Amino acid sequence: MSTRRRYVRVATLDGNLYAVGGYDSSSHLATVEKYEPQVNAWTPVASMLSRRSSAGVAVLEGALYVAGGNDGTSCLNSVERYSPKAGAWESVAPMNIRRSTHDLVAMDGWLYAVGGNDGSSSLNSIEKYNPRTNKWVAASCMFTRRSSVGVAVLELLNFPPPSSPTLSVSSTSL
Repeated sequence: MSTRRRYVRVATLDGNLYAVGGYDSSSHLATVEKYEPQVNAWTPVASMLSRRSSAGVAVLEGALYVAGGNDGTSCLNSVERYSPKAGAWESVAPMNIRRSTHDLVAMDGWLYAVGGNDGSSSLNSIEKYNPRTNKWVAASCMFTRRSSVGVAVLELLNFPPPSSPTLSVSSTSL
């Protein structure tokens, strides 16, 4: 990378790795870099609309989303979407709760913002985003408040015996 970053968030999209925002020891960053393994090179892409570190980052339906984070003054609830085809960021609906040090995960056509910190305390809340309606709604809560949380989606594949005509696929919902 050409920019030193901590509290950076990363995601893969179209076979490339994106390093989004972060903090360079003097300021919070809006810059984004893309690593292309085919050419073993980092290149800058369009900067986000807001500076942010410790944000949530996920990929949904061919777009890179960044939600929340910290701009050096406060926790954010703003959300942006990057289109690699257009090479540009756009604002989408903000989360209902300001949060940083949370995780963002895509599952079943939704984005889930899980836990984090609102600037005062750790959160146990989860909210989900529907890209078709451009709205965030509250989802279930965790039993324990968590910040600097990591979230993953595990899809369980149940392979039937060769004589069985069906394949069962399930995912555990939040």
